[in-house]
Amino acid sequence: MLWFEKELNFEEDKSFILEETFKKNKDLEEIAERVLNLESIDFKSALKLYREGDFFFLGELARRVKEKLHGKKYYYTINRHINYTNICAIDCKFCGYHKKLWEEGGYTLEIDEILKTLRETPELREVHIVGGLNPKLPYEYYIDLIRKIRSAFPEIHIRAYTCVEIDWLSKISGKSVKEVLEELKAAGLNSLPGGGAEVFSERIRAELYPKKISSERW
Repeated sequence: MLWFEKELNFEEDKSFILEETFKKNKDLEEIAERVLNLESIDFKSALKLYREGDFFFLGELARRVKEKLHGKKYYYTINRHINYTNICAIDCKFCGYHKKLWEEGGYTLEIDEILKTLRETPELREVHIVGGLNPKLPYEYYIDLIRKIRSAFPEIHIRAYTCVEIDWLSKISGKSVKEVLEELKAAGLNSLPGGGAEVFSERIRAELYPKKISSERW
């Protein structure tokens, strides 16, 4: 790997990354030239880049295109991450975070506590909300949480509840997944986080978190 051949300084010339790749793969040079000229490439070419270009080669292409378009300006979102409860009915072996209802250290945040936390960040642009599957929390809590955040912060992006949590909400409410999502959207939800995708390996799921939803259900 190129990383071990040369320690990189952020400001130094990184042309050698492209040059070393082009020596080994001339086809990638043609595709890279189009990318660097800000031309669109087709699916076949993009797939070739993905399969044959290493991490540092692709990163250098991306950096050059980004600087052509935007210079050396970098952007980020001011985000607050909220874990509303660590009480969870699932025994995932890899999780060092969850507590059972009867265990010491378990907590559930009141909605007013969450709103207070969010108000501590006046430049807030996004909130990311996930938590355990708490058997004591009613369905209405989840809807009210989104609704009250939306009311207090009408402009922010609300990203909340993984697919595992959505499945749980469907079960405790007796509603379909579609109905749950529609109600959350009406309350002000913008998007779901991608957490829980580790279930896509059925072999690992069976070993480490058999109570979690299947890949098909996800």
